[in-house]
Formats: sequence, C-alpha cells, structure tokens
Amino acid sequence: MNIKLSLILLLFSYTSFGAVLIPKSYSSPKHKKIVDLITKSFYDELYDLVKDLKPSEEVKKANVSLNGGKRGKMIIEEMKRKNRERLAKMRGYDPKDIKSGEDLVNVQKQDNKDLLKKIRDKQKALSDSRQDSESWQKEAQAEIDALKKKIIAEHTAWRKKYSQELLNWKRDKLEFEGDVDKYKDTLIDIPLVLPVDEKDLKKDIQLKIKKEFQIVSSSLTGEIRNQKFRPTCAAFSGVRQIETLLQQNRRDMDLSEQFFYWASKPNCQTSQCDSKGSWVGKGYQYSLNQSSLNLSLEKDCPYSPISKAGNETQIPLKKSCFQGKVKVKNFSYLKTLDEVINAINRNKTVFASVTLSPNFYNAKSIVMNKNKNISKKRMDSHAVGHALLLIGYIKLPKILNEGEVCFVTANSWGEGWGTGGTSCLTEKWLLEQRKSNPFVVLEEVEV
Repeated sequence: MNIKLSLILLLFSYTSFGAVLIPKSYSSPKHKKIVDLITKSFYDELYDLVKDLKPSEEVKKANVSLNGGKRGKMIIEEMKRKNRERLAKMRGYDPKDIKSGEDLVNVQKQDNKDLLKKIRDKQKALSDSRQDSESWQKEAQAEIDALKKKIIAEHTAWRKKYSQELLNWKRDKLEFEGDVDKYKDTLIDIPLVLPVDEKDLKKDIQLKIKKEFQIVSSSLTGEIRNQKFRPTCAAFSGVRQIETLLQQNRRDMDLSEQFFYWASKPNCQTSQCDSKGSWVGKGYQYSLNQSSLNLSLEKDCPYSPISKAGNETQIPLKKSCFQGKVKVKNFSYLKTLDEVINAINRNKTVFASVTLSPNFYNAKSIVMNKNKNISKKRMDSHAVGHALLLIGYIKLPKILNEGEVCFVTANSWGEGWGTGGTSCLTEKWLLEQRKSNPFVVLEEVEV
C-alpha cells in the first residue's frame, strides 16, 4: 500500500510541475498584429534611408576584383551569351545565327519594321473608329483610377486599424524623451562573464540570408515592460526570454523581475550590497540548480521601480517571492552572429549585452553604425553596458552598407523607446557595440 501511495504521489508531482517546454511556433493574434505594425514602420524607414543613396566608396572598393576583374569579365561574357540564346529562342530565332548582340539587334530591327508596318495598317483600318478608341482609353483610365483608390483605401484602412496603437506609441515616446536622462543615470555595467575571443567577437555574418525577415513566434505577445530607473535590464531581458518560451507553449505567465534580479546576484541574496547590474546567466544557473520550481510570478513578488540605497536586491524579499512556478531547465551560450541567426530561425530569442551609442536613445525603427555619434548628447553610464533581447532580423539593402541584416530588438524602457519599444540594430552597429560576453539562448523551462 505504501509503495502504491508513493507511486501516486510521484506521478502527481510530475504532472504538477514536470512539464518541460521548448521553443515552438505558436503565435497569438496580438503577436501577429504587432509584427505587422513594426515591420511596416521598419520598411518605411528603410525606404527613406536608401531612396536617394548612391553606392559609397567603401562599397565600390569592396566590389573591386583581386585579379583585375578577369574572372568577373569571363562570367559576364558567359551570362551575355546565355542571355542571347535565351532571347533568340523566345523570339523564334535560331541561336546559331546569333553570334553577338549586334546580330540580335539587327534581326530585331527587321522584326520591329515588320511590326511597325502592321501597326500602321491597323491604325489606318481603325481611323474611322475614333469613338471605339476613345472608349478604350476611358476604360483604361477607369481601371487606373480604381487601382489608385484601392491602394489609398488599403493604406487608410491600415492606418485606421492601428491608429490607437500608433497614438499610444507616440504619447509614450514623448514621455520617454522627457525621462531619457534618468534612464542614462541609472544603468551601470554588466559583469564580464566567459568573454568571447576577438576573432568570434568581430566576425560578421557568413550565412546566406534567405528570408526577407524573421520574427521569433510569440516574442511580441507580452507587453513591453519598463524597468524605470533601476539597473535591472538583464533581469528584464531574461524574464522576457522565459515568458516568450512559455507563450510559445500557450502559457501566459507574468514572471517577477524583482525575484529574477535577486536570483542573478548571488553575492547580494543574504546580505545587503550596493553593486549595480547583473548577468542573466547567473539567474538562469540559480534556477537550474534548484530542486523545485523557483521563479515566482509578478503578483507574488512585485517589481519596485525605485532603487534602495545600499540594498540593490531590496532584501529581505516577501515570503511570497519564493512561491516558484517556473524553473530553467537548459540554456546555452553563443559566440557569433551566425549562431544568433540560426537560433532566431529556430524560434529562439537571444539575450545580448551591448554598449550604447548616442543615437540609440532617440532611435525610431533602425539604429545604424554610420550615424551612431550623430547626436550631441553626452556619453554616459549606458555606454558601459546594457542588456537587450534580440527577437528577429530584417534583411538590409546592400547599398545601406550596414551589413546583411538588422536585428529586431525588444528593450525594457517601455513603448516610448524606438517603435513601440522595439527597434532594429544593424549588423555593423551590433558588431561595434557588443560586449565580449556571449549571447545567451534559453533552451528549455519546466512548469
């Protein structure tokens, strides 16, 4: 009887908090709506950035062949030959008779003369049918007008559909701009952990990017939270990473950043300390080391946006802070941007630690390397370190000369930063600004 009871208790224990969750492809309607909003905003800004650009000297130099262009010329000539054959076949000519572009032009000229004669004959036959011609023109113009109206109506409907969100973001942006110096003065540094060697640290993307854009499923389901004026960016990014994985498994849970910050600072858990900042890996490792569910909900351990002097973790925490609901099961470190791209393609968000440039604070949709110091605002504590969550990427036009992609980023400064709390960091910006800490991916959690 005791053995049976033990088995029943063990089974109950497993079914209560033994489910292991991994990244999945489920996305809520809210996620899809926000993706629609931010990608349109990003592409609008990309268009404005590139519409008047000409290839820079750097791009031109990058395209110069090391062998004097001989190989390139051979490739071009072969392409021309194949193109002539293709055009000859399309137009009903024997490819053997077309030895050069001039041959193709000559036979085309003769065909054009024949075609022009037919057109003139047709025009002559229709000279008495002016009324029919005018009718055709009116019909064509009506189709063009209808198409214009359709495009305008679709754009108007899109703006109307998202008007409230756009207004909210605009209001939040004004509020953020008024508080930006407070954010600058509160974040300090992110501890250096397992530094990546210089070769991997500055290695640009080698992969061929096939998709125009990729956003991790469910990564925009939860609201963009606001750390306010405490050095808790790593805790907020870590918690968002966990919540995204939960939402991919249809588990909507609001976890406590207050508790995670405490968990990620092992030297400040039992005695008060004034060391600012934390590392997400330490929070994950704390959770992983516990024998039971240990990460609590926001309602049981609410976040305080105000720092306590000399008591960074604000201990002692409430008893309810230790009512665990989630446990980190597995996480890993990444070194290069290629690994980041692969992780995002597998529906995994990526934690990143960076230093900030002046243009980061007034970002809209794109944060670029080429104008990172365009702002006259002072460099400050954020320049030392900040934590973000990379939730996707968008392919960049080569003429922009900012790398293969920009990385869609969820920040923890509320919806007033960037576009609704998100922006896109170009590959070159990220390579210049990333700290030597590795990127972090959450593989599994337990509930």
